[in-house]
Amino acid sequence: MHWKERCSKGCIIRFFIIFIYLILGAAVALLLIVSTFIHWSHRWVASSLLPREVLAVWPSLASGPMMTAFSDQIVSVLDYNYGLVICLLGCLLLLLIFHCLSGLVRIEKHPMGLLSAMAESTFCLMAFIMATISLAGRQPFVQQELEHRLTDLLQSHYSMEKAWTQFDRRSQYLLEERSLMVNYLNSDKGTNASTTNYTILSKTTPIQAATSQTDSPNLTLKMSNVKILFLNRLVDEIQMHFNCCGILSHDDYLGVADFQNQPNLIPPSCCMRPYNQTCLRNPTMYNAYLDTGCGMKIWSTVDPICGGLLLILIIINVLISISIVLNAYLLKLMHKK
Repeated sequence: MHWKERCSKGCIIRFFIIFIYLILGAAVALLLIVSTFIHWSHRWVASSLLPREVLAVWPSLASGPMMTAFSDQIVSVLDYNYGLVICLLGCLLLLLIFHCLSGLVRIEKHPMGLLSAMAESTFCLMAFIMATISLAGRQPFVQQELEHRLTDLLQSHYSMEKAWTQFDRRSQYLLEERSLMVNYLNSDKGTNASTTNYTILSKTTPIQAATSQTDSPNLTLKMSNVKILFLNRLVDEIQMHFNCCGILSHDDYLGVADFQNQPNLIPPSCCMRPYNQTCLRNPTMYNAYLDTGCGMKIWSTVDPICGGLLLILIIINVLISISIVLNAYLLKLMHKK
């Protein structure tokens, strides 16, 4: 009777061990899926940074050259710091599950196989614990690296050409579905020019056929650099969407070549009320412009991925620890038998 109780206990423990390994197998699939998602998450980044109404009116902005450059920086930082590590951990865990299950199946004839699997489980557990601590500790540094890259991109490509591209949402209903509102600013007054030519945003064709309420002969010349157009509009939309200015703060624009000679100017999208003359002409007034950087807001869109990965790793650590304890108890029962 005592021997039968041991056999029944052994069967129950085997069942729980197999159940744990099945959960770990699902965790492997989840790790590999997340790793792949990070590597190919450009479109998700674009949809997270831009409001839906902007993407609905101007869908090409999500796949434009500067959105690609912007999302490349974000994806490359996440992929380098998380994607590769997660992929390797997933492969390591997959090998561990295969070896442990094979040792569990052959435990009657080769009990030492399960003992070897326990040793590998212990090694794998230590690897996962170190990876979890490392990834948790790296989060602040990853955020700083991301902010640094985006700041460099902003300062090297943003241009103050006195021509700004952003939708005036109050008058958006007056425009056709794919029209573009170009806000043209000069030192004296602001004038509006609009065009419904959607193809003007190709890589080779500058803005043409723009009609203005007042004479703006330099508009075509100012807007000829389409690459700058995309970045200016992208940054403006992000700043308006998140109510922020710059990546770290509005001081980031002091590093933009066009702003260095005009330190008292900031992008209109940094104003609490866009195109407020008080803000544009005297940005030192703290009640006129936004002083919060966009870096924290951008990081908050990708931080759930990092937090989710850490949660998955913690759960895996707990499951591996439980499997080691159950395997040890099963070996003890087999030894008595």
